[in-house]
Amino acid sequence: MVSIAPDGTLVSLSPSDITAAATCTYGWLRMKVDPALGRAPRLAVEDPMLKRVSGLGDAHEERALRGLVAEHGEEQVVRLERPSPYTAATVAAAGERTAEALAGRPAVVFQAMLHDGAFGGLADFLVLRRDEEHPEGAYEVVDTKLARHARVTALLQVAAYADLLDGMGVPRTRHGSLWLGDGTRHRADLAEVIPVYRHQRARLERLLRAHVASGEPARWGDDALAVCGACEACAEAVEAHRDVLLTAGATRLQRTRLREAGIETIEQLADSAAAPAGMPERTWRALRDQAAAQLAPRRPDGTPPFTIVDPVPILWLPEPSEGDVFFDFEGDPLWTAPSGEMEGLEYLWGWVEAPGGDTAGTAFGDFRFTGLWADTRGEERAALEQFVAFVEARRAAHPGMRIYHYAAYEVTALKRLTVRHGVGERELDDWLRAGLFVDLYSTVRAALRAGVPSYSIKKLEPLYMGAEHRAEDGVTTAADSVTEYHRYVAAMEAGDTEVARAIRADIEDYNRYDCVSTARLRDWLLAQVEPEEAAVADRPVDDAATGDEPLVEAAPSLQEQDAALAASLQALAGVERGEAGGTGAPEAELDGGRRGIALLAAGLGYFARENKPLWWAMFDRAVSAPDEWQEPRANLVFDTVESVGAWERPTPRSNPARTLTVTGRLEPGTEVRPRRNSQERFKLNALYEQPPRGAELAPNAVRWQSRSPVDVTEVEEIAPGRFRVSLLQRLSAKYEPEPHAEVPMAVFHLNYVRPGGLLERIREQAAEAARRGRLPEGTVFDILARRAPRTTGRTLAAIGADVRDGRRDGVGGLVEAVESARGSYVAVQGPPGTGKTYVGSRAVKELLDRGWTVGVTAQSHAVVENFLDQLIGVGVDPDRVGKEPKDPDGLHRWTSLGSSEVHAFLAPGRVLGGTAWTFANAAAQPVDLLVVDEAGQLSLAHLLGASALAETVLLLGDPQQLPQVSRGEHPQPIGDAALTWIAEGAPVLRADRGFFLDTSWRMHSALTRAVSELSYAGRLGAREEVTDARRLDGVEPGLHPWPVSHTGNAVSSPEEAAAVVEIIQSLLGRTWSTGPDDPGRPLEPSDVIVVAPYNAQVATVREALDAAGLEGTAVGTVDKFQGREAAVAILTMAASSPQEVPRGLDFLLNRNRLNVSISRGQWAAYLVHSPALADALPTGPEDLPMIGAFLRLVHR
Repeated sequence: MVSIAPDGTLVSLSPSDITAAATCTYGWLRMKVDPALGRAPRLAVEDPMLKRVSGLGDAHEERALRGLVAEHGEEQVVRLERPSPYTAATVAAAGERTAEALAGRPAVVFQAMLHDGAFGGLADFLVLRRDEEHPEGAYEVVDTKLARHARVTALLQVAAYADLLDGMGVPRTRHGSLWLGDGTRHRADLAEVIPVYRHQRARLERLLRAHVASGEPARWGDDALAVCGACEACAEAVEAHRDVLLTAGATRLQRTRLREAGIETIEQLADSAAAPAGMPERTWRALRDQAAAQLAPRRPDGTPPFTIVDPVPILWLPEPSEGDVFFDFEGDPLWTAPSGEMEGLEYLWGWVEAPGGDTAGTAFGDFRFTGLWADTRGEERAALEQFVAFVEARRAAHPGMRIYHYAAYEVTALKRLTVRHGVGERELDDWLRAGLFVDLYSTVRAALRAGVPSYSIKKLEPLYMGAEHRAEDGVTTAADSVTEYHRYVAAMEAGDTEVARAIRADIEDYNRYDCVSTARLRDWLLAQVEPEEAAVADRPVDDAATGDEPLVEAAPSLQEQDAALAASLQALAGVERGEAGGTGAPEAELDGGRRGIALLAAGLGYFARENKPLWWAMFDRAVSAPDEWQEPRANLVFDTVESVGAWERPTPRSNPARTLTVTGRLEPGTEVRPRRNSQERFKLNALYEQPPRGAELAPNAVRWQSRSPVDVTEVEEIAPGRFRVSLLQRLSAKYEPEPHAEVPMAVFHLNYVRPGGLLERIREQAAEAARRGRLPEGTVFDILARRAPRTTGRTLAAIGADVRDGRRDGVGGLVEAVESARGSYVAVQGPPGTGKTYVGSRAVKELLDRGWTVGVTAQSHAVVENFLDQLIGVGVDPDRVGKEPKDPDGLHRWTSLGSSEVHAFLAPGRVLGGTAWTFANAAAQPVDLLVVDEAGQLSLAHLLGASALAETVLLLGDPQQLPQVSRGEHPQPIGDAALTWIAEGAPVLRADRGFFLDTSWRMHSALTRAVSELSYAGRLGAREEVTDARRLDGVEPGLHPWPVSHTGNAVSSPEEAAAVVEIIQSLLGRTWSTGPDDPGRPLEPSDVIVVAPYNAQVATVREALDAAGLEGTAVGTVDKFQGREAAVAILTMAASSPQEVPRGLDFLLNRNRLNVSISRGQWAAYLVHSPALADALPTGPEDLPMIGAFLRLVHR
């Protein structure tokens, strides 16, 4: 915590200040700095939970100290006194005592003061470790934290203390540790964290110096200060300044857009006449009308004003049923299993029922309440089983029943829990398809506008609870419930059962009240609709959602068979579903065979789980407000409809079609695009707010989703982020029997995966494992079990050593390895420019010449076809290379096969290319070798299906380049890429698994070093006699950070585009030589490639390049350039700051994407970026290495 002396001089900053200031700069200055400077009064913040946690933290620290004393002996543990009072003099004295203690080299130093005069604090423990790297001993920084999982603040604290030890010249270990409250120990590589700490510290010190020098308190409305909008300081300022954040539903990003338009207060928002730039019209109107409602006077009875803005969502609520239940979870988001693997526990599952179904006529105390308690992970699973059984039985007795809840948490939690425990997945899918859940929050947001500061159910209760409205005391909020639950747990642990019983009763009473409140809200909403309106309303169909696309590919009977087979395999693997953390037991507890069986079990449900988020998003579009839709990149919500053509039949036999021209916002990486070619199976679906006559809404839906196909024919950007889109809408008689005048309000892409033969092959392999009672021998099973390849000749490690030492060439070594590992697998990790495709294609040619039958597969057709082209390039007869082309109209060097010819093509000495589905097809033929190119992007599930008939598998790729993307949540890592799985998270492949190609032939050694440090633990080198013999006159080789300051840019930066042009123009005409025998030539625009993370920036740079006469310079996203190279590569990041980054920092600063982008360059790479990007502070510790890696790049 920041400490400031009475005279205003700084005593100390601490790591906690870094996180506090990054989260809310205004709040940190207002609550911590200004009161110490005498510029503002202190805010009174009552937090009984914080006081309790502090006491528990001290006890946890004391337990750790006792353990270290027991381990090392009292005489080897030095206990230092804390400075008191905390002044510059006492801190300095404590630092001197610490230095003296460390000079004596004790085993443990407790409460070491590490301080450099401006920054520091008390390290819980410094523990002396001796290992191979430090035979004389080095100190490990250990911090105790009561939390059950690592936090960014704590890791920055450890990094700060380690860096301060470096400043003192005290040897330390590379890693630091957090000893957490559940007994687990989190180790962090401090080389990845210290750069983040240093950058954040420097930034904070600059901020504080400027603030102290200003002589003024922090000012609300200073756009240089980040605000969270939620802390006590922000709440005070929002109210005092009548900020637009007073408007229910307003976000910080919307606040920024409104302020840019001069709209700063809720009153100004209510009186505004036009949408600000960058904000959709419908969003602005909703915010304006909400602001006006909040400013309207209260009703005569003192309740908030309200208006039913659209009765239809209420009219379309299901008919009340005697079986209806009203459901609410109580959850502790901080709970984790003893293993530390999973966070959160749903500790109370509560619901009420009304006798006879008459909720309106049932008194508060007469509702029947059921509460299922869960204090452990095993009890949580039991509660899930009871809930599933209850709902299934109730549906059987009351087919029209619904489960009412408020907001998405209940359904979201059930989705997570069914996967976690492997219970109820099929039932939940069925419930969702049948519209069993009714989210009254969605109904409220669509139908009601009320003068309330938020649409939480607590703020709405004055409208409908009447005399039953609960006073603001006792357990009245979810936060109160969690706090009381912690008290309950503590009382149970202390053996105080009477106190625990009383606390538990209070929590149950709160939960029961919320359930009854949900019932009262339903009844109140229905009462707001005139009886005559309800009588004529066309309610949606009251059975399962119609349509030809099931939630999962398999029929229910196959789902049940798969579930039973998965359960038997889990039992065979010994995977526990209790306290160890659901169906996914920690990997360390599974040996190779058991791990492989557990993965097989997870594979049975892989494709259904991958598709679930897409189906859930589709259902969400039908019920939720557009601003809250999931999968934003798949949606185009229309701002305006500029033109609608007449329905016409292009030919007498054609279906009717019409054109539409619309405008709206498209997200970066949008899936709303034209088809890539005439054969691509790609279409959009339309969504209607006013359904055509005869259209049947799904249960609970307020919008109708058409299945008739829509194509994008043209996309034109008309303003930053806004586009004019031309659509062709075709009418399918199967879904829409006749043309209609209604116009959709949005289109979306449903990009689900049909598993087809892949799932069938997985079923066969799973059934074989179950029949044998163990994991079978074989290629893919060796991979699942992470076994080293079985060999009949020399081991892969021995062959690899010969290749590295130059005793064997790479091609010959790979051929020998594949033949030795016949019946198993060989992996090849090829970093950029190391010749992975060169070695792989030549090895395959030699095997073809020896009569092997070979298949080539990958995640995409393009990758497969590129490898086939390489085979022909090294001399394989095109007649021996075949594939069904992705684009039948394209030109291909290999034999183009029709769909009926594919599986008859294979023969000794021939190679067949195709996606995983090709080799999982029922007609597929066995292959001696299946080559998986870019195996860092193909999931284990896809490999399971594709390799079923392969004797041997060759994995080619690099897990440090573009990754496999998984959408679903899986109980085991079946969604991991095959090569990533084999690498076990290490940056370099183990020698017993295959080959790491450690020499780049592409990049100059200076550029190679940057890439090697970024992604390969320094193990990647360059063939310097080749790479360093090139020459670009007047330009230093390597990586060149190029900072460009700009603000307000998210996916497109004209400032960075101008910098790109400037860089290229500075390079043109310089002599570029490719080697000692090349006299050189002037560098041309085509010798430079530009990589951008977003299509919008691609377009912006393209426009700038063309305007500068640089048409020959290629620009595209990183996916376009994988495998490409140029003399110079330029990466432009586009976003101004972390706050503007769409799709998250883990996309923009992803280490794999940075690796691929930078490594396109042969001589140099330029990293064009906003300096503010480096200010990012992640919310989770898993992202700290990503930020650290980016900082090392830009600070080279």
